[in-house]
Amino acid sequence: MIKQLTTGTGNLFQLLFPPRHDSAAQAFVREITSYPSASPAAPPEVTRAQLAASAAWTNGGDPSGHPLRRVRMPVLVAGGALDRLLPVANQRYLARALPNARLRIYRDAAHGFLLQHRRGFVRLVDRFLRSRTPR
Repeated sequence: MIKQLTTGTGNLFQLLFPPRHDSAAQAFVREITSYPSASPAAPPEVTRAQLAASAAWTNGGDPSGHPLRRVRMPVLVAGGALDRLLPVANQRYLARALPNARLRIYRDAAHGFLLQHRRGFVRLVDRFLRSRTPR
C-alpha cells in the first residue's frame, strides 16, 4: 500500500514532498495508514467546496482576503520553498501584508514542510505561542 500511495504521476505525495525525499513521504504514509480510521472524513462535496474556496482566495477572488493590514495579532506564516500547491510567494506576500507576521520558509521542503520538519516546526510553533502568552 505504501508503494502504491507514494509512486505514480500526478500523485498527491509528489506535491507534499520535494523530489528525492521519498523516505519522508513513505514515513508519512506509514503513519497516517496506521490511524484507526485512515480514510478521509469529509464527503466529496465538502472537499470540492473547500478546493473551490481555496482557489478563489489564491486567485484574489475572495474579498475577505483583502483587509490583511487590519489584522493586529501576531501571526506565524510558514511554508516550503518547493511547494507547488501554495507557492512560497504566497507566504512571503502574507508575511509582508500582515503587520505582525513572522515568516519561516523551509528551503528543502514542499507543501508537507510541517511533516518533513515536524520536530523543528513544533518547536517553532511552541516558541511563537509562548512568546505571545501574557505572563
